Amino acid sequence: EPMLLDSLSVVWQSPPPDSLDFTKDLPVEVGDRFSITDLEAGRDTIRRRLRNHGYPSEIVLRNFDTRPSEHRANVEYIIYPGPKTWISAINIPTPLPVNTGRAARINPNRVREVLGVKEGDLYNEGALEKAERGLFDTEAFRYVGITPDTTTLKGSPDSSTIDIDIALTSRMRFRAGCKGNRCAIDD
Repeated sequence: EPMLLDSLSVVWQSPPPDSLDFTKDLPVEVGDRFSITDLEAGRDTIRRRLRNHGYPSEIVLRNFDTRPSEHRANVEYIIYPGPKTWISAINIPTPLPVNTGRAARINPNRVREVLGVKEGDLYNEGALEKAERGLFDTEAFRYVGITPDTTTLKGSPDSSTIDIDIALTSRMRFRAGCKGNRCAIDD
């Protein structure tokens, strides 16, 4: 006989006003077969929803108790959302050129224009990932990294700001030319 989920509870420490939105339609519910994989999927779902709605410093704990003789388990998620957070600064250094003997060809202001995320926006991990993919898809960069700088998290328990760091490495571009029987490739 399989072990079934007998109860599922969510405990919020300082719940945000929209806390129910983060925990509805989880991939685990009462009556399901007990599975650590499903419990982790539930935790990941809550974490992702929080990070996509302004809570980059969330902590989601999961606890469970099993009663093997009864084939039952109880699950509890404990959620510490942290402060709601907005982007205060986006740090875009001049992209590193592939050839160190040349100047970078990409202007950081142009990167900022195509980023799709700006200072003052509510922190959204999904939007940052989309921005990272979008920059990489331009084929102007060999490497794109977008990360929140958690050392810059500041503000009150209700409202905070965080800086975003962007790391870029330019892609090598080639130019080929021939004159007579001599050909050259230049970046």
